[in-house]
Amino acid sequence: MLASITESLANHGLSLENVTTSVRHNKKSGCDFVVDADCTLTRHLDQDQIKAMVDDLNHLKQELDLSTVDIRVQRLAAERRGTIRTSE
Repeated sequence: MLASITESLANHGLSLENVTTSVRHNKKSGCDFVVDADCTLTRHLDQDQIKAMVDDLNHLKQELDLSTVDIRVQRLAAERRGTIRTSE
């Protein structure tokens, strides 16, 4: 399950920084499976690409019968893309 999610994020050009999973008890005496992911995006996505990514992730959420998928994406500023910092 986790491999499917991380593979989908990588396929959309997201760099996975942190991912956690948990099971939470809900008010209806059931359990919710929750996935939290922090990602970095180093390229620009247009609206169609963003929509395709969200649609794909929603489809995956339904396919895996997940209760909650919370994905936070931080986009690097253009001047930081592709730069490598070294210590002197």
